[in-house]
Amino acid sequence: MKKKWIWIFIVLAIVLSAGGYLVYDSIFPKAEPLKLLKVSETDDVYIYDSNGNEIELSDSEIEAMCIYINTAESTRIMSVNDYPSVRPYYVVEIESVDRYFRYMIYEENGKVYVELPYEGIYTIDEKVIDVFQ
Repeated sequence: MKKKWIWIFIVLAIVLSAGGYLVYDSIFPKAEPLKLLKVSETDDVYIYDSNGNEIELSDSEIEAMCIYINTAESTRIMSVNDYPSVRPYYVVEIESVDRYFRYMIYEENGKVYVELPYEGIYTIDEKVIDVFQ
């Protein structure tokens, strides 16, 4: 009789865990994966700091930045603003064959993020900040 209750408890725990995860995932969904950028498909690239000053980067620095953006990982943090609330941040505007991209790159709480306004926030390698320095 005890074994029956143990099995019922185990099955119930599994069902509740799975159901809890599904509810959590629907409330806090992960951002969609970023569309991979190919430097060869970029027409124009503009980079600004949080004060609106334009930053000039070489082609190799732009390529390195695109590689960092392509390796960004999704988070469950929602993007609800046009610009990040932390400073400094960097605005990267890229016009490609398919569409226009506007990325915000910033550091917060020891992590570096890339954000597409209203689409998603992603963690990114902290070395990307060195590209802007």
